[in-house]
Amino acid sequence: MLEAIRKDSHRAVDLLDGTRNLFRRVGEERRAVNMNEVAREVLESLEKKLKSHVITIKLWLSSELPIIDGNVTQLRQVLSNLINNAIEAMASASTSSKCLRVITEHSCRDVIAVKVQDSGPGIHPSQLEDIFDAFFTTKSHGTGLGLAISRVIVERHGGQLTASNGERGAIFEVTLPIGSAGAAS
Repeated sequence: MLEAIRKDSHRAVDLLDGTRNLFRRVGEERRAVNMNEVAREVLESLEKKLKSHVITIKLWLSSELPIIDGNVTQLRQVLSNLINNAIEAMASASTSSKCLRVITEHSCRDVIAVKVQDSGPGIHPSQLEDIFDAFFTTKSHGTGLGLAISRVIVERHGGQLTASNGERGAIFEVTLPIGSAGAAS
């Protein structure tokens, strides 16, 4: 338990430093990143929250996912934000129907994709255009910064963050270039 607390405190410090550095455009240390590992780490850090909300996790990680060039702390922040948003979106769903899907895939030759899909109510079509705007929120307690910051991080990695509605729930997709192609800021 102490080890989990220690890991979480280090992640919190990294997250705060990463967010502060994001706006100062320093500390953008990049290295080889395995997004499968990032997805597992984020899910592990949110395991208690997922269990307390009785959410079933379906993890489909590509066994042949190429490495990307990126800032692991910032990419963890993006996935953590997307998964936390999914948890909140499913809060009103019945216990038996709460399902979170995290999918990684090598979608084309030079890009990977990470998808976070929930079984919540989805995103109202009129909000799809504004959902990434700073200070736009549908939550009474939200700041409207999480998705805006996430999009900035993904774009600084040379990728894209998009939102859509699936058959059931919302789908957020992060696409990132493979290898050193993501080094452009």
